Amino acid sequence: MLEHLELLRLSLSQRQAKRRLIDGFAERLQLERRPLILGELLFRILEPDTAATVALGLLLVLLGVAGLDSLWTAALGGALLALGLFNAWVTSREARLAAGELKSRMQAWLRAISRDHHLHRGASDGPAAVSVMRDGVWLRLHRNLCVEGDVLKLRAGERAPGNCWQPPHLTALGGVTGQTLAAGEVFVPAPLPVVGRGAAPSSLADDVRSTFVLAETIAVRQLDGALRRLRAPPPSLDVQ
Repeated sequence: MLEHLELLRLSLSQRQAKRRLIDGFAERLQLERRPLILGELLFRILEPDTAATVALGLLLVLLGVAGLDSLWTAALGGALLALGLFNAWVTSREARLAAGELKSRMQAWLRAISRDHHLHRGASDGPAAVSVMRDGVWLRLHRNLCVEGDVLKLRAGERAPGNCWQPPHLTALGGVTGQTLAAGEVFVPAPLPVVGRGAAPSSLADDVRSTFVLAETIAVRQLDGALRRLRAPPPSLDVQ
């Protein structure tokens, strides 16, 4: 009973969870700025292959202009220099366009989240589902809907949907050792406390050792990775 009351105190409501998801997503999008043209161009020029081409072209141009080699060498150097700069310009332009497109798709996803009033309906028990307590009730939700502060219950061998931890005061109730899991880490339950001969371990300890508090909002982490690597956006929010 005491454990359940503590979980109720820790758990989020549907309204709180949705607001955290929307706010975290919107804040990460606001932090994203399209790179300055000159800054992005310089970054691409400094990439190893492009930098080598530009440096070789510049060297050949200098040799030709200084009369240390033929004008054909200078012409070849000029061509290499132009090729390197053109390649840097093309890649920087593609990166800017990709960043802009990804941000637009993420903004559309955010609008969809804001409009969907049934975002937290139960999910099928698929590989992307996780047990979450919302409004005092355990639900199976898509991991993309899990937000910072959500109370999770993991099964042995299940991978943590994100960085999560066990509150010390909760593990003290069950007499078990607290754990911290990184995103994707396989959950291995802590040993149950030793009890007297012939006595069965308490169900409280068994429940407590599988209960975690999420330390991050999954969708925001995926968005951050997508924006940094210009990859596809996070998976669909379909929770069925």
